[in-house]
Amino acid sequence: MKKIITLIIAVHLFVLTQITFFPNSEMFIYPYLTNSGLLPYKQILDQHFPGLLFLPINFDNLGMRTPKDALLWQMAVVAITHLFIFILAKKVLGKSKFVFLPSLLYLIWQPFFEGFFQWLDVFLPIFLLSSSYFLLKYEDNLKKEKYLEISGLILGLGVVFKQVLIPVVLLVSLYLFIKKGVKAAFIFILSTMLPVLLMLLYLSIIGVLNDFFYWTVTYNLTTFAEYGRKWIPSYSHLIRFAFVFGVGLLGLVLGLGNRNVFLVGLYGLGALAAVYARFDFVHLQPALPFVVILTTYAVTRIKNRLMVYLGLGYLFVAFVWGVKFYRGNWNGKIIFFDDNVNRVASEVRSLVNPGSKIFVYGAPAHLYQMTQTLPAGNVFIFQFPWFMRVSQERILGGIIVDKPKIIIADRTVSVGGQKLLDYTRGINSYISKYYQTTEVIGNYEILERR
Repeated sequence: MKKIITLIIAVHLFVLTQITFFPNSEMFIYPYLTNSGLLPYKQILDQHFPGLLFLPINFDNLGMRTPKDALLWQMAVVAITHLFIFILAKKVLGKSKFVFLPSLLYLIWQPFFEGFFQWLDVFLPIFLLSSSYFLLKYEDNLKKEKYLEISGLILGLGVVFKQVLIPVVLLVSLYLFIKKGVKAAFIFILSTMLPVLLMLLYLSIIGVLNDFFYWTVTYNLTTFAEYGRKWIPSYSHLIRFAFVFGVGLLGLVLGLGNRNVFLVGLYGLGALAAVYARFDFVHLQPALPFVVILTTYAVTRIKNRLMVYLGLGYLFVAFVWGVKFYRGNWNGKIIFFDDNVNRVASEVRSLVNPGSKIFVYGAPAHLYQMTQTLPAGNVFIFQFPWFMRVSQERILGGIIVDKPKIIIADRTVSVGGQKLLDYTRGINSYISKYYQTTEVIGNYEILERR
């Protein structure tokens, strides 16, 4: 058994080293700015819960500072997720000969569903799988409430990591209330709340609690809900989602009478809340481990020739889509850490001292981290249309006050079909008036004050 699961994991990790890798700038810039003294939500403006982005222990001081570091983290997370899938699969499937199939399906679909992106969603399966495992342990022995407490505590840590896990908390709490009574539901909810309350206490101590509620609640429900959501997937995305996740749903339907299958499905359904804001494949990563387990359960229930035909059809579709995917992504590229970005960072380091104020306009935000500089005005936000609607004046004010010596600009950028120059006219006008381009590297301009 160990040799088989080790081989599957090894193949998966090798694949991750060979395909496109896209570590999101947030993973570098937010922890770097936090460790540089900027306050989350008050000076680093963002809509997510803090997790390892804004807390005193974060990706930066845990050593994830370069794209190679990030790839190692990605590989470690995938390997750990594989182990949890295998452990949970044994719990759900028992001694079935198909116990390795969920791991194999995860190898097939994890890269395909934008598993090459490094974003918070890729980390969430660790919390979800381990929480569901301990909940099943509690179901096996209702007298051992420690398993229920551990399940809730882990899920609470996941909520601190990203608030999209709140629906899972609500679903599991409702299940416990109906099936086990008030006490079990209360213990679970209290356990999930503990990490969240500690998070709120920390944010209150550093004086950003009101800002936190604005960005994570008010802003998300107003400006972002109106301008930033991506409600409707493309037709091709919808077909792929329906095919892979539809088979998982079949497994859930077939196993409604099986307590373990039902709970796995409950976690999987709750995890789909991650696609509520923006329907991108990477946001399906939290639910995917549960889908592959449910898919395998469906296989174990269909034991006639139909299973063979359906299985062959399933593998054929996976093969066709896989060939297309790997043709476009088997290149080993690291997005936004190419030669031009490295050249820009090197040039800027030669022009300013560490800790200097600069402004990155349209270019990759992690250039602050790469150059060990700080944003003008000590305020940072990603320059997306839905963010700039509420913060452009503040960003421009910081540039006017600090008059940074250097600006790094990429004026070709578009977000969601909207050109950066169209929705940040005030910033572009100021830059054009007071700064001149001294060097051009690819699409990037290095500008110095006139």
